[in-house]
Amino acid sequence: MKNRAKNIASAAAIGLFSLFAIASVDEEPESTPAEMKAAKAELSVTARTIAYDYNENEVAANLKYENKIIQVSGSIEDISKDFGQYSISLVGSNYKGVLCSFNGNVAEQLAALRSGQMITIKGRCDGDYGSVSMEDCVIITK
Repeated sequence: MKNRAKNIASAAAIGLFSLFAIASVDEEPESTPAEMKAAKAELSVTARTIAYDYNENEVAANLKYENKIIQVSGSIEDISKDFGQYSISLVGSNYKGVLCSFNGNVAEQLAALRSGQMITIKGRCDGDYGSVSMEDCVIITK
């Protein structure tokens, strides 16, 4: 009985350690808005183009865009705050948009924007998760 309890405790400890190890892994560090503003964009593309590229071939699009600093221009579809994260969705292609997520409190900047407005945003492409995901975004032009 004591050995069984020790085995269960050991398995629980290993499982808990594994969970913390997995949770602490972060693929890319967050950039501050000032760092992203100063970063040079590797590519400049429209929201429709990047969404189309991901619709056509996700593997090829990841090679072209993923983990790169990209400047994306397009029409605002939605402005929101979910789970404390501010974001703008840009109109894309074939039911796939571009979701641009911001760090920090950008409420005043986003409050001045409207759906349908053309905008240019710079951020790091994180791949395709139903929408093309852009992280650490900053507004370049409104």
